[in-house]
Amino acid sequence: MDIESPLRTIASPVEAEALRILAGADTEFSVQQLHRLANPASLFGMRKALTRLADAGLVDQVAHGRSNFYRGNRSHVLWPAVESAVAARVVFLERLRASIARRSGLLAYLYGSVARGESVAASDVDVLLIFDDGTARGSMADVADELSSEIRTWTGNEGQIYSTTRSELRESVSRADPIVDSFRRDAIALAGPPIATLLASGEMA
Repeated sequence: MDIESPLRTIASPVEAEALRILAGADTEFSVQQLHRLANPASLFGMRKALTRLADAGLVDQVAHGRSNFYRGNRSHVLWPAVESAVAARVVFLERLRASIARRSGLLAYLYGSVARGESVAASDVDVLLIFDDGTARGSMADVADELSSEIRTWTGNEGQIYSTTRSELRESVSRADPIVDSFRRDAIALAGPPIATLLASGEMA
């Protein structure tokens, strides 16, 4: 799934952009306005997408003078599906946090392209898991496998889990492991304090 733009999983890129914008504001837009607000799309492509969506009834076309304006048809039986798709990233993160919260003492952070908002359909979902010192390796592997499987089931994307302990992460910071820079730059807390606070404090002890 394209987690950054979930509608692209079920609609063409231009149609997905049009629906995303129309779902975000219950008002009329001209073709030119939608074209300006959309991620790269030609004006011709936007017109074509809006025509198809209007033919399907998902978009209402209203004429004002010689210009056509477009508005999402919130009464369409498929409109709830559009809104669900728009909200899919938020729902995914909620599920991820809920799954992690079931495991006591576990710190977790989303990093990589999904955290940066730069993911595409083929992107992996990168998650850092920080276990208490003394956690058995087998238990760590089981948690990572379960979470990876859940991510795959929820999104179709591969879950890449980086598992470590608090002391191991502290050692990685001490030796300036490049992966720590990635955590600092990207990480979004799923369970635990902000990553900058964690790395700069004694909370890894």
